[in-house]
Amino acid sequence: MATIGAGAINVRLYDMFRSKFKLPEPDARDVSIEMIEVIKEQAQMTQVTKFDQLMGEIAALRTTMEFRFEKIDARFEALESRMDARFEALENQTDARFAAFENRTAAKFAEHEGKFATHADLLSTKSELLRWMFIFWSSQLIATFSFLLLFLRK
Repeated sequence: MATIGAGAINVRLYDMFRSKFKLPEPDARDVSIEMIEVIKEQAQMTQVTKFDQLMGEIAALRTTMEFRFEKIDARFEALESRMDARFEALENQTDARFAAFENRTAAKFAEHEGKFATHADLLSTKSELLRWMFIFWSSQLIATFSFLLLFLRK
């Protein structure tokens, strides 16, 4: 772009008006300036129109998205309530099973109450076992030494 007179002039338009339309220099300059201003105004109007159109589309999309998000939120709330109900039922079922298991176990232990050895019974059994072990090993040692003495004397 070159500057001639008051404003910027598109040199190609200016040259076209001078050469093809044979306009004098001031007229070619004025016509090219006027044409550039009209083109700029048209571009601005187009941009404003496109901007307004885009803003309208964005608003419509925003409304649609809000509606869909509300639907999704409602679905999630329904799923959440269903899952809460299922977990509560599962928890109740599990509690009932554990209670039944505890009752069966307590009944089995009550059934076998007298059959298990007490601490005193285990202590007496231990002392008897040690006494018999001592008798066994001492007799084994006596028998082993007797055989050794018998064979060594010969």
